[in-house]
This record gives sequence, C-alpha cells and structure tokens, in this order.
Amino acid sequence: MEDRAGLVFFESNIRPILAEHCYDCHSSEEGVSKGGLTLDTRAGWEMGGDSGPAIVAGKVEESLLIKAVRYTDADLAMPPKKKGGKLPASHIAKLEQWVAMGAPDPRDGEVKKLTGITPEARRHWIYGESDELGAEPAKDPVHLHDLHATILRLLGFDHTQLTYRYNGRDFRLTDNFGQIVKGIIA
Repeated sequence: MEDRAGLVFFESNIRPILAEHCYDCHSSEEGVSKGGLTLDTRAGWEMGGDSGPAIVAGKVEESLLIKAVRYTDADLAMPPKKKGGKLPASHIAKLEQWVAMGAPDPRDGEVKKLTGITPEARRHWIYGESDELGAEPAKDPVHLHDLHATILRLLGFDHTQLTYRYNGRDFRLTDNFGQIVKGIIA
C-alpha cells in the first residue's frame, strides 16, 4: 500500500496537472486516447501507449511522460503547442518529484484504449522487427512487392497472372521480384 503522504501529494499536485493539461487528449472518460495512452487511471500510465509505459515508477529519466513534458524530444513534446505548449517549470518539477517517489496513484480502473494499436493486433499484422522508432526494418525485412504478392494470395489471387500491358510490354502488379512471404500466411 502506498504511503499517505504520497497519495496526498498526488491528489494536491499531480491530479490537477493531469486534469488541466492531459485529459483532453488522454482520458477514457473524455473518450480519447491519442497515441493509445490514457492518463486517467494508474493502469493507463502503467500500460502506456503506442510508445510504451508513460511512467517508470522511481525512474525519472526513463519515464516517457517526463521526457514529453520537458520538451527534450520534438516528436514527443506534450502538451502540444496548440493546447498551450510546455508546462511551467513548477509543474514539471512536481511531476519529476512524483515519479521519483514511486508515482503513488490511488486511481483504480481498467485501461480503455480508444485509439492506438493493441498488443493483440500487433501480433496479428506486424511481421519482423523494426528499429526503436519503427522507421527501418531491423529483422526479416519484406519488400513492398513481396507484401503485395502476399496480400493478393490471401485474397485468393495468383499474383503472377495479374499483368497489364504498357508500351508493348507486359508488367506484373508485383513486378518480377514479388514473392509470397510464407511467414505472414502461416
């Protein structure tokens, strides 16, 4: 059980910051969870969003929420400028203090992801591994022509038979290199 002082700190300092600056975009009660993140329950920030857990209790530097409110990463900066921009230094300091003390949070409730990708969905449609940003393949890269050939096969088409004539030459929709990726079909 969390200590009373930590819960009092949360209720008097952290909940008002979250309610004023975060719930518009990250609250199941408001019906929105941008980036798959909700911050209106403890379970919400523990599970996190598409980028992972928002808070690592006791570890300020590893917490994405702190990184976001500090504006040290332009892609992660929160709240966004159109919603008021960077928080006052006093708010950021309180959030850092809260995370450092173990992020005491009395709020119960289930995580209700309203947008974003669930872990179950990831297992069903992501093939291979990417870098930490999800921008470049790191393992088992699939060429676009191979992906097209595989999708056509899943739809019941033989991709080698789908051709079109252009400038007197027959072209395949999946080019000459498109191959079915058996790992996706299996």
